[in-house]
Amino acid sequence: MTNKETTLTISLKQAEKMDQGGEVSELAALWTVSGECPGFDKRPWPDLATEHVESFRARFPSDQWTPYVDFALARAHSAKLLWTYPGGSTDDYSTEGSPLSPAGKEHERAAAIEYFKAFLDARPSGREGAFAWLEAWRLLAGLPPSRISWGCTGE
Repeated sequence: MTNKETTLTISLKQAEKMDQGGEVSELAALWTVSGECPGFDKRPWPDLATEHVESFRARFPSDQWTPYVDFALARAHSAKLLWTYPGGSTDDYSTEGSPLSPAGKEHERAAAIEYFKAFLDARPSGREGAFAWLEAWRLLAGLPPSRISWGCTGE
């Protein structure tokens, strides 16, 4: 992690604490949920994203940002599934090499589909909507998730 990424991670955590449940705290938490930087944690970011989403949902009521939380969670489940395929990931945080059971793979696929659908119900248009629609159909067809760039630099 670069100094810039470390500073951003620390700043987001400070913003969340300073505004305790207010709009600034919510936006900082949303940024953390949608990010793919592992921070100081060495676990795969899909696992961290799931934890962040659970924390976010416990602290903030459903509002205009909820679809984007669903989108982030769908992407995390999709990435976890992708990383079980040969050549599915090129980063240090993948689960490649430690395969999920068939039931684990189906869980990740079903969860990704569920959250992509939830996002589409709320935000069917736009760039993210187009990606979510295509990705949900890929997953429903039993295909591997799309291979996109993951990590601290974004897509």
